[in-house]
Amino acid sequence: MNHDIPILNDLLVVILFSLPVLFLFGRIGLSPVTGFIAAGILIGPHGLGLVSSIGSVEIAAEIGVVLLLFVVGLELSLSGMAMTPWRIYLTAVLQVLVTTAVGFTAGTLLGFGSGAAVVIGFALAVSSSAIVLKGLVDKGEIQTPLGRGVVTICVVQDFAIVPMMLIVSILVGGHTDVNAIGLQVIKVTALVTVLYLFGRLILPALMNWMVEMRSREIFLLFTILILLGTIWASSLAGLSLALGAFAAGIILSENEYSAQVMAEVVPFHSLFSSLFFVSVGMLLNLEFVMLHLAPVIAVAAGVIIVKMLIILIVSTPLGISLRESLQGGFYLAQIGEFSFLLMTAALNGNLISSIGFQYFIAASSLSLAVT
Repeated sequence: MNHDIPILNDLLVVILFSLPVLFLFGRIGLSPVTGFIAAGILIGPHGLGLVSSIGSVEIAAEIGVVLLLFVVGLELSLSGMAMTPWRIYLTAVLQVLVTTAVGFTAGTLLGFGSGAAVVIGFALAVSSSAIVLKGLVDKGEIQTPLGRGVVTICVVQDFAIVPMMLIVSILVGGHTDVNAIGLQVIKVTALVTVLYLFGRLILPALMNWMVEMRSREIFLLFTILILLGTIWASSLAGLSLALGAFAAGIILSENEYSAQVMAEVVPFHSLFSSLFFVSVGMLLNLEFVMLHLAPVIAVAAGVIIVKMLIILIVSTPLGISLRESLQGGFYLAQIGEFSFLLMTAALNGNLISSIGFQYFIAASSLSLAVT
């Protein structure tokens, strides 16, 4: 009987090489996120080749992103989000629209077709919830006004992924299905309504019942059931798994036992969320970067500067202070993990070339590392 488990071998290599890299980066004062990306570059298919296929690591990384957003949802609440000033939501919407327009214009000027330019605009408009939220949590800023504002913008961006993916699928398919768009809107509306009613009317009684059983195992399994059930329902509505996990966290955050749920989940999320950053490093082709170093650096620097300026431009007239606009702009200046989904769909649909995709991967990885 063959007992070889590929994912076990890959995880062993990841952890084995991550430890000394993290130690080195910690001694010179760099963040753990940068260390994980560097470890991914080192052991990935474009580095030493110790992990030739990143598929298994990507699966674990997706679990990490799901658990990360679940924990963030736990730390927030519907009542807390309702207290977020309206100008933050307006800033988020304007940021997505303006960045998309700027990306579309830049793509058109660089010679891309209109379809590819639209996808480029979408990809630039989305920041990395995983990196931004981890940074806020690590610095203890998640509950500050700045932290809540940045998280709100991330949430709006993640919701925007739904229509973005729908538009990309239309561009790839070459036709517009109005009925499909209407059905999608109905699904999302129904999901939000059902989750809200469940969290308000049914969940509190169920949680009390689970706690009365005085079994840690039952409580943990019930928490996992809520998480997986919400993710499943979100996927049926066409939303991402990570957004479903965030919704599950929001639902449980309104419960008096949210602190106990947090204590059960945190040990798992710390491990798996780290693998996301390793997988990002694995995607980076160092040979391509060295052959095109100047344009890659220029693209990455341009993305960071432009996204910071857009946040500054759209938020300052709304009464947000210059310091918060600059700091929030830097938090949100990178290209996000969901952008990889958009660009991969565009690549598979022949909207962009493999060379253009590599430029995107290289610039995205650098922007993530800088953040």
